[in-house]
This record gives sequence, C-alpha cells and structure tokens, in this order.
Amino acid sequence: MYADRSLLSAVDDSKRLKPGRREQLVTQLAGLATVALGWVDPASIDAVGIAHATHQAMRAAIGALSASSADAMICGNGWFGRRVSGDAIMPTFVLVDGYRINGTSLPQQAIVRGDRSCLCIAAASIVAKVARDHFMSDVGACYPDFKFADHKGYGTLTHFRALRAHGLTPFHRRSFQPMKYLAGRNDHVRGLLPPPASGRGTIHQTVQLDFL
Repeated sequence: MYADRSLLSAVDDSKRLKPGRREQLVTQLAGLATVALGWVDPASIDAVGIAHATHQAMRAAIGALSASSADAMICGNGWFGRRVSGDAIMPTFVLVDGYRINGTSLPQQAIVRGDRSCLCIAAASIVAKVARDHFMSDVGACYPDFKFADHKGYGTLTHFRALRAHGLTPFHRRSFQPMKYLAGRNDHVRGLLPPPASGRGTIHQTVQLDFL
C-alpha cells in the first residue's frame, strides 16, 4: 500500500474514529490496497463457536485476496470470502490483531492491540467496521422494528426491547446472551421473524456480528 503521509497519519483503530471519518478513509484505502472480506453466518458461529468462526472468516479473507477476479468468492459451508477492491495478490505474510490464525500455512505475527500500533491492522479494522455497519443498515431495511441502522446490532436498550417485543431474527446468534436466554423463554419471545423479503438478505445472511 502506497499513500501520502496525511492518509497514513489519519489511519487509526476504527473504534477511535468517528463514522464519517471511517467512511472517508475506507474509500481512500480501497483505492490504494487490495481488500478482501471474510464472513461467517450466524448458524455456523452457533455451531462451532466464535473463536473458530473468527478463524474461518480470516482464512476466507486471505484466500479471497488471490481470487481470480473481484467477483469470485471463496465459499465453504457457512462462510465465504470476497475481494472488494484491488488486483489479485498472493499474500506472503499475515499480521493479525490479538491471536494467531489457526489453519493457515502462511507465516504470521499476532500483535496484541495491533489496531492501535500497526498501520495495516488499523486499516483493516476500518474496512471491517465500515463493511459491518453497511451490512447492519441493510438488515435494518429488512427488519425496521429493530432499528439496526441506529445501534448496528450492539447491546443497546432499544435493541433489547425489540428482542423482547419481536423475538429473534435469522441474524441473531442463539448461543450468545441475551439471545440464548430469550430463545429459551417462550413467554418473552414471540418466535422467529419471517426471513427477509425475496431478493434481500440472501448473500447478506452470511456474516459474523459482534452482538448479533
């Protein structure tokens, strides 16, 4: 990635940037770097656990970097990776925030709090956060009662009240609290909402979410 000093100095842990600034930066980053995303669906997360699913998503993203075209997807059972910008590249080294990735033969280095100390990891955190926020806005259009575009699926009072009133959507992870608790109490849950309208949510239903 080659960029001017002003862009590099602006890149930071996504959690420390305002939404508008993240949107600006992700556009610039996508024009400078090959970017790929990895997604895992909620049912798979419930089945294998968040740690294993996270590794699946990261391996999918790595694989998608070298996909033959930007439209090609690296798909598995419950997960996929897709390149969203740049030319195909063959990764030779992986920098990862927190813990090492299982199941990849590539040399790698895990950096604790890497999104605050490593430029590449910080840039990746911005791309991932913006992609997730956009996804939640799409989900919000399918389920307006939940106001996902406002809280992005995190554990706000508005979200919890919607869960109590409407039950779980196909995008909620049932192995996580409070969804696990709610799903087990029929008097508090009216049952699953219907799937999104035809044409919405087909590919978007495969995703790993921080709260959902």
